[in-house]
Amino acid sequence: MQMLIRARTRIHLVPRDISATDSPLAPSVVRRALKLSIAEGMFSTVHLTLTGGAFLTGFALLLGAGNITLGIVAALPFLIQPLQLLGAWLIERQGARKPLAVVGTLGRTLWLILLLLPYLPLSATQRLSLLILILLVSNALMAICANAWTNWMTDLVPPRLRGRYFSTRGTLAAAVAMVANYGAGQWLDRMRAAGDVTNGYAILFAIGVVCATIGTLFLARQPEPALPPVTRLRLTEVVRRPLRHHSFRQFMLATMVWNVALGVAVPFFSAHALTVLHLPFTQLAMFDVITGAVSLLSLSLWGQLADRFGHRRIMLGCMAGVILLPWCWVFATPSSLWFLYLNAVISGIWWPGINLAQANRLMEQAPVEARGAYLASFAACTGLAYFLASTFGGGVADALAGVHWALGGLSISNYQTLFIMSSLLRASTVIFWRRSL
Repeated sequence: MQMLIRARTRIHLVPRDISATDSPLAPSVVRRALKLSIAEGMFSTVHLTLTGGAFLTGFALLLGAGNITLGIVAALPFLIQPLQLLGAWLIERQGARKPLAVVGTLGRTLWLILLLLPYLPLSATQRLSLLILILLVSNALMAICANAWTNWMTDLVPPRLRGRYFSTRGTLAAAVAMVANYGAGQWLDRMRAAGDVTNGYAILFAIGVVCATIGTLFLARQPEPALPPVTRLRLTEVVRRPLRHHSFRQFMLATMVWNVALGVAVPFFSAHALTVLHLPFTQLAMFDVITGAVSLLSLSLWGQLADRFGHRRIMLGCMAGVILLPWCWVFATPSSLWFLYLNAVISGIWWPGINLAQANRLMEQAPVEARGAYLASFAACTGLAYFLASTFGGGVADALAGVHWALGGLSISNYQTLFIMSSLLRASTVIFWRRSL
């Protein structure tokens, strides 16, 4: 019993060694803000889980989407990232980040309109056009919010504690995503078996909106440090200044190449699983649960290693670890799904390290002066690269529909071609752009 009590005292959601020199806010206020941010992240993760990934792909297929539309829908959050430049400019004009961050999260409530699309007396083309339009508006609001939130959290979390804190926040979010994924997969499979998948999506998205609203309420209670005094920039200067910063520009270019490697294939993993392998949602959710379970163990380790060895080394090592993962999807068949289980385990090891290290590398690269402009430029350029790659991938998938080519003893389809391209591009990024990352 005493051992349990001692163990509990060592478990802290936020670092306890926050001093008065770490922030203009009192240490107790900072700790409260960081706890609120963890709660906000958990509820927001439920919304992102229920309205993204295989569930969004399945919903788009329900509405009649083809490969190019699937690529566009999956990449819309990245296409709209240039609006972060507007967010950075508004922050400089307003002198605060909290109002923009809170208002921007309300874009998630637009999913209340999306869940009605299957019930409206519209053609498939009209439904898909509305889907893209509403997702565009929703993601536009979220893009402005993202710049304000990242800028806000950069000032709120002391640099020496970022690895530990964001690994804890990410671990809890991963646990929530794991439960939400599996529950949603079970729900949709049950509703599909009952011939009522349309209502299944509607209820799923409604739950997502409720969780997003709760997350917004937590965000609204989170204290904000005063924005450091900065020189006000014209909108054109917001665009130009980051491009003149050599090391930041090189980091951004390298990340753009990496995003091309991801964007050409990632939107089509779920499409391949649903339309070629004919996997149920529960099966797809199980892969995510496995990835989430492994990430619960790996993320805290990556946070500690990053604080000790630096985020750049962690990022490069983890990027190398995911180079061969697309091949698991190339080799997988309905009778050899163990490749996808292997992919899920390895993803849980390496991807948390990439996401954690990349976010912190961005914070390191962006100088305090005009930080919002740097964050916005990074999001705009890397997001555009991902969108173009996804759209290109959709075009390739359509062009190669029904075409198979031989690779050893394998018969390679359109989607598998994209997966091989992704693996080769990942390798080229790590090899040729490692000095810039």
